[in-house]
Amino acid sequence: MADGLPAYAPELNATESAWAHLTTGLGNRLFHGLEDPKTTITRRLRDIQQRPDLITGFLHHTGLPLEPT
Repeated sequence: MADGLPAYAPELNATESAWAHLTTGLGNRLFHGLEDPKTTITRRLRDIQQRPDLITGFLHHTGLPLEPT
């Protein structure tokens, strides 16, 4: 471990927070055809893209420094 991080630590990976945000509620939703989930996921991804505060929140949630040391 050259960087000092554990081998598996999803709480230190901002992608895990983004994925959780994206997939919340999808498992309990009834989709009609393959285009429905595609449209829903595309819309949610676009919403995340357009909210820099949300992306920054995912990064801050890790507790890791955002500036190089």
